[in-house]
Amino acid sequence: MPPTTTPGLNWNGSLNVNLGGTVANLVAAVNEADDRIVVFARDTANALRLRWLVRNGDDEGGWNTGGYATIANTTIAGPPTAVRGKDGRIRVFWRTPGNELWTVTQPLVYGGFTAPVRLARFVPGEPAACLNADGRVAVFYRGTNNDVWFQQQALVDYSNYTPPAPLGGVITGTPAPALSGDGRLSVFVRGTDGNLWAATQNEPNGTTGWGTFRQVLTGCADSPSATTDADRRIRVFYRGTDNAAWSVRQNDDWGDYGTPVSLRGTITFMPSAILAMDGRLEVFVRGTDGNVWISSQQTPNADQFTTFAATGWASAGAIALVHGYDNRIHVFIRGTNGNLWQIPQSFV
Repeated sequence: MPPTTTPGLNWNGSLNVNLGGTVANLVAAVNEADDRIVVFARDTANALRLRWLVRNGDDEGGWNTGGYATIANTTIAGPPTAVRGKDGRIRVFWRTPGNELWTVTQPLVYGGFTAPVRLARFVPGEPAACLNADGRVAVFYRGTNNDVWFQQQALVDYSNYTPPAPLGGVITGTPAPALSGDGRLSVFVRGTDGNLWAATQNEPNGTTGWGTFRQVLTGCADSPSATTDADRRIRVFYRGTDNAAWSVRQNDDWGDYGTPVSLRGTITFMPSAILAMDGRLEVFVRGTDGNVWISSQQTPNADQFTTFAATGWASAGAIALVHGYDNRIHVFIRGTNGNLWQIPQSFV
């Protein structure tokens, strides 16, 4: 029986689509202003490529014909990250082989992309982007001293970016930013001591700066991922030193964090989580068998999760998640042959 998560939906594989290509690393999946999905990936020639769902009247009409399109003059070294701004336009960020941070932007909603623009030099870590409470994009990355740096759009015209600014810390891997319900951004990192650390804006939008990094918990074996529960409190997922999936949730004061809870399982990479339409988080991991496994939050905002269920989807790397126009979850994985696969929730 296929895993059942959101009521009325399951993961029976009947709608799976092989998007082809030979992609490297994790892909970035994001929504256009009308919630059609766009995916970005690095190909084997280190170019930034994309595919997108087209419109067919008021409904989705399938993926664009002609396969992947290449964004001109792009050379990327790792996985891209993409975010849709409050103005409805998509921004994509990536690290180059020369350790520079570059970006492209849609000049118009639903449009193509501008010429690439360099934002920073001396960027050995992969970027991660999210929105401030006022809709300005912020991007975080590891600097050459293994500290955290960030840049954000300077004004609410959503155009130019501030110069690089340090947040401190001594980290490994990729930062994980998230916006909590009190309007403040937090960024989560794995320190070189193997523990989970967090820094938080002093006020929404960072108008009075950021607090210093503080330890959240011990025993973090990989880069974390961060999302929010239905009540908009942040929940962080990570691989523990026992190779199980773990989570920790923000307390009611929007500041401190509770006791870490094990979701069990034996995993090889950080968990990925997304909020389903019934208000519960769905968690996806890659097991030691190379397949994707799924766990569901038992009730909205709860620390209790179901036992991981097997899907049979073979994955060669990390997992990207996004909602479709009807709010169903879509999973994107790189198959063992390098092809990109789309796996949407199916109606029962």
